[in-house]
Amino acid sequence: MIPGGLMGVSMGHDCLPSKPYRYVRAHSTKKQRETSRVHGRVRTRSLSARSRDLIPNTSRRPLDHVLSAASQSLSPSTTLTAADRKRLQAVIEPGWQLTDLSLVMYAASGYKHLGLEVPNAPAACAYVKGLANEANANTETLFLAASAAQYLNCPITATNPMKQTLTASINDGSSLVELYHAILGLHRLGVKHDCARALAITQAALKKDDSVLNLGYAFHIGSVLSVDVTALHARIEDAIVQADEVDGRMLHFEGGLSITALVVDGAYKLSETAKGPIPLKPERAVKFANYLLSRKSVQLPKGVHYLLHALTIFTTNKFHIPVAIRLASSVAVSASQPSVQVSISDLLGNSIPGAGVKVVAEEVTREDNNQQLATNLQLTPIKDSKTLYELDAMNLKPRRGFHQLTVTATASDKRLVGNTKAALKFKVLTSITVERVEVGTADADQSSAPALKAVAYGSKLVGGPLEADRHQKVIVRFLVKDTTSSQPTRVHQAFVRVTHGVSKREIIFKADPEVSTDMYRFEMSVSTSQSLFKSVSGLYSVELILGDPCISNPLRWNLADLNLKFPATAANEVSTDYTYKAQPEISHQFQEPTQRPSAFLSTTFTVLCLLPLLVLLILWGKLGVNVYNFPFSLTALGFHLGIGAIFGLFVLFWLQLNMFTTLRYLFIVGVATFYCGNSMLSRIAAARKENNK
Repeated sequence: MIPGGLMGVSMGHDCLPSKPYRYVRAHSTKKQRETSRVHGRVRTRSLSARSRDLIPNTSRRPLDHVLSAASQSLSPSTTLTAADRKRLQAVIEPGWQLTDLSLVMYAASGYKHLGLEVPNAPAACAYVKGLANEANANTETLFLAASAAQYLNCPITATNPMKQTLTASINDGSSLVELYHAILGLHRLGVKHDCARALAITQAALKKDDSVLNLGYAFHIGSVLSVDVTALHARIEDAIVQADEVDGRMLHFEGGLSITALVVDGAYKLSETAKGPIPLKPERAVKFANYLLSRKSVQLPKGVHYLLHALTIFTTNKFHIPVAIRLASSVAVSASQPSVQVSISDLLGNSIPGAGVKVVAEEVTREDNNQQLATNLQLTPIKDSKTLYELDAMNLKPRRGFHQLTVTATASDKRLVGNTKAALKFKVLTSITVERVEVGTADADQSSAPALKAVAYGSKLVGGPLEADRHQKVIVRFLVKDTTSSQPTRVHQAFVRVTHGVSKREIIFKADPEVSTDMYRFEMSVSTSQSLFKSVSGLYSVELILGDPCISNPLRWNLADLNLKFPATAANEVSTDYTYKAQPEISHQFQEPTQRPSAFLSTTFTVLCLLPLLVLLILWGKLGVNVYNFPFSLTALGFHLGIGAIFGLFVLFWLQLNMFTTLRYLFIVGVATFYCGNSMLSRIAAARKENNK
């Protein structure tokens, strides 16, 4: 468990002047930079991140294409929504039961970052202060209590025992997590301490173990010290290069959300304290932000605490503010809904900092052929909203299909990252109409011209059902038009469904575009389709089904009735019902157990098995048992008891034990029996040898 408590810092109020310490810069050597340790596992890198960036690569694409591809793939496409806030609140809410101090601290932290009012804050403050004032309160308890009290806005007055406990933990033998608890606990209690000594001890602890987790602790320690922390600041790059990349979009540290948030939050705070630039490129900052947003479904209070802290630091730090650009409206636009709405916000869903926010659609292109529809169109702010902007996409006269909108958001604030060339996809919907619909039959051998009848759109073939037998084929022809352009168009799905009127059995055929015209055509030879219909004659309905992801009015139209006549060579299946419904319940009957022998027979068999033992006892009684040579010793007694225990174990195995349990007990009893038997036989042999002398 990683203790929580990432907080904003205020320097210069809790450090005492002391004797100057000799500082050792924590800069790693070139060899150390090429090899990074993560939780004791060594990962060798051929070159540091900085070195790789300086090496030219002539095989790379032009710079503008690289930036475009990177920006399109990196810009955050989601934020912390209202639904996310409500769910995270439910995760940390059990902390207000006041049964666990860490849960109280996580809940107080989460409520503060979510801007929520704490339920029964006085009771929570009393609970936290009560635990802090206990005589046996340790360093971690005092740290959690001080953090929770600061989140609850009810500071704890530090007593002498508290100061002594925390100060005593700052020593050369303490681990970094203990130093983290002690130093940040003193800071949050407002207690002054020797910052130079704390820094020296922290650096010494890092020399023993500089894992990513310990580096994160050290960053937070350095962020609250009012001394020169340049040495710790130089270690930030050593931590960053150990991050793992996922799909080219996310960066995280091994260990997940808690460690990633701890290191990232500490790195930004330490950089602000050191008053130096953070050694983190904007692209990497966006990748860390993408990882944090991917974990917003976290289900543990500790995870909520770390997530909210890290997202908050990405909206308040002095270096990088990732911008989330996402589609706020439906992905589909049409004549009735012509606008594309785009949300421009920080990771918490608030408006981005800086004046003069300008959102521009750098280009609008069609996805299938990259046809450019427009460039450099400024989006219009939506009234009464600080984050929403819109573009009238239908004003560009786009054709039906999928399109891509490339968006860039700028403002006067220079900290914005991930705000250029964000790719948003939308689709243009249009409605269709069906014209020149013809239904009829023709001879299968094409000896005569087809007899086709026109059917008006939305109506049904008049004059009764079509008649077709095995010498004929059924033909359906139609034209699909886009109502916006009034031009013929193609659809992804064009089917003709033939359904039996009684059994409801369906056979679905595909309608194909004609090669020489814009028409669709469906042909079904009755003789070759006989097996599909299982030779069932009768009245069928013919339906036309049209579908496409980019049309607003998919179609299912009952065109005509069809009377099919097949030769009477197969069984009539009209009585079969093919509609979907609950099937009859399946009742399974288990195999009856094999008949066991009667109790009399079983008892007789048992008696016969025990009869030899009974005969042995009787003969011993008549002949007499010689026990004069029995060696009355502990090993002899143990051997015979072991033999008896083994026989008893066999009986238990027969009655109730399984084989594995029996073998386990047999091993224990067998070892003891073997030892006792070997010792007993050795003594008997020695006694006989002595008597022979």
